Amino acid sequence: MNIVRNLFLSLFVFAFSVSLCSQASAFSMTISPARQTFELERGESREYVISFTNGSETGDFSVNVHDFVYTPTGSTQPINPDQLADPSQSLDQWIQVKDRFTAVQGESSKVAVRINVPENAQYGSHFGMVTFAPVEAEMSAMVGVSGAINSVVFIKVLGGEEIRSGDLEEFRSESQERARNTVNFFTKYNNTGNTFFDVLAEISIFDINDPSSPIKLLRDTFVSFPNVVSNVQIPLGDLGDNYGEKEYRAILKLYDSPKTGEKGEQLVSEIIDFQYYLPYTGDEPGAIEKIIEKEIVVTPPIIAIVKELAPYIGGFLVLMIVLVWVLARKGKKKRK
Repeated sequence: MNIVRNLFLSLFVFAFSVSLCSQASAFSMTISPARQTFELERGESREYVISFTNGSETGDFSVNVHDFVYTPTGSTQPINPDQLADPSQSLDQWIQVKDRFTAVQGESSKVAVRINVPENAQYGSHFGMVTFAPVEAEMSAMVGVSGAINSVVFIKVLGGEEIRSGDLEEFRSESQERARNTVNFFTKYNNTGNTFFDVLAEISIFDINDPSSPIKLLRDTFVSFPNVVSNVQIPLGDLGDNYGEKEYRAILKLYDSPKTGEKGEQLVSEIIDFQYYLPYTGDEPGAIEKIIEKEIVVTPPIIAIVKELAPYIGGFLVLMIVLVWVLARKGKKKRK
């Protein structure tokens, strides 16, 4: 009988744990837009709306505004208003938004946001985020890793001297034989100005022996922040069947991009030569063994099966518990 009782308790605890895990994985929040950029004058106001969708049970959510800065490595560093020399420059003082609301499961809530730029606002870039989080501590614990979601706000206060400039610290290529993408280009651009702006990167690929027209043109756009080195990786891809394994030339040009994808003033230019290899397609015998340096993550079959059956495990365990209980009752009656 002790064995049956222990089995019963073990199944109950396991079923409860599975139930909590399924709730945590099912919890979700989405927002739109994830990023907003504004160019405003001193004393100017602007309103916009954030759409918040609650993918979990109906509940209360808090809303807070936080300032942050970018470190030279490009990571974000949150700051408190009391860390600022002038707390009036905090976006927590500029942005008005309700601090709490109820979100219905599966529905989108429209959260109004108003920006009021003070008359004493410092010219240049200001960074902040509107953070949404579940109010109840129990709900926060169920979320797992994060428990919050952010909508980033970039505000550029116009006026004064705006400097949009930078230095190209690195432009190089890495070529790898027997890889699916044999060539990657790496660019490091250091924003030495006082404001953030979009940068359009163009890489023209030429045959060294025929530089008259490019074989391929690569384009990518990234945001450059003041005093931050932007690291950009651009894959070459497949040049096509007409181009073999040999050296080619790459010409990089970075442009100030007033509108995303639009080519403005050229900032820098650089030329390098690189070795091109035919991409691995998976058809060559034994080729896969040569891609040792690439990390391959494989989900074990048992884990894949558990993930597939996860929605049904709770009900199955409840049935098992009932079955154990019935068998225990029958055994007790027979002994009587």
